[in-house]
Amino acid sequence: MSRPGRISFLITVDTEADDEWSRPPQPTYEGVAALRRLQELCEENGARPTYLVTYDVAADPASRDTLLALQATGRCEIGAHLHAWRTPPFLHALDQLHDKHPYLHEYPPELRRAKLEQITSHLERCLGMRPRSYRGGRWSLDKVTVAHLKRLGYVVDTTVTPYASWERHKGGRQGGVSFVYESPYPHVLRSGTDQHGENGLVEVPVTIRVRGRMSTGQYARLAAWARWARVGSALIRRCLRHTGIGHAVWLDPVQTCMEDIRWLVDKACEDSQPVLNMVFHSSELVPGGAPRVRTRRAAERVWERLHATLAYAAQKPGMRFMTLREFALDWRVRHAASELRVRHRVQQATAR
Repeated sequence: MSRPGRISFLITVDTEADDEWSRPPQPTYEGVAALRRLQELCEENGARPTYLVTYDVAADPASRDTLLALQATGRCEIGAHLHAWRTPPFLHALDQLHDKHPYLHEYPPELRRAKLEQITSHLERCLGMRPRSYRGGRWSLDKVTVAHLKRLGYVVDTTVTPYASWERHKGGRQGGVSFVYESPYPHVLRSGTDQHGENGLVEVPVTIRVRGRMSTGQYARLAAWARWARVGSALIRRCLRHTGIGHAVWLDPVQTCMEDIRWLVDKACEDSQPVLNMVFHSSELVPGGAPRVRTRRAAERVWERLHATLAYAAQKPGMRFMTLREFALDWRVRHAASELRVRHRVQQATAR
């Protein structure tokens, strides 16, 4: 946990083809081109975004030029974002399902390893840098992936979405992962071969908090019950929000209103939370690029919220903007120092 008043603000952007939700046969990348404008906005406020890039974006010549230009500023980071259906090698049994978006965890372990190796080497080859930060496409993450990411030299993951379950969101043939009981705070991920996690991957979850009369524990238990009982979780969420009992607030300029975003920032300052991790897609910066951004006005609203959010965060005392990797390395050092102090106090108490 960071010192009071010392909060890191991260901007993690899923940098991918336009409207991947409908899986168009010929991908376009207008949202990636819009990242030049986003970078300018970030620099105006001292922010340092992290662009998590898919395999096909790095392969597109115009998008690659955009990313190289962003990287040349020295004021951003480029990481990896693995869409299993666009990253080789492919598995015909899953990839022939053209109307689906298979999860990485649906593939055999050897193909998962190969896909992670491919996107890592591909980004290094196309952009001249080896990615150290990662987010799983469609929020896919398991211990097999964690072990491979660590072996490939990744430092940090940002796939976890606290209080959210993706189990009912179908991939090729399976559902997604549940993060209902996951911690909303940074922590070390443990793989099967790294039980202590001392040198494991740092997890920086997406910032999601529960607002209302309901506690986070109560909200998590209700979400877990709704999943188990197979009832309409979306209907339950609407009822809870409408009555003011509680709703999950994402730090996301697309789906979250400014009142809730300001509440998230204020709450982080009040509670001395270590980090705020804002998330959105590159495709949500342009009209027609995403289901929630079909019109020009919807895209303008996203930009307005981005302007307002960065300006609001920048004026908070002690707020600092960092890339994902910068925060993870800094957190690891402070976390290790904190653990050493705790061990020292325990040793002193035992000696007495």
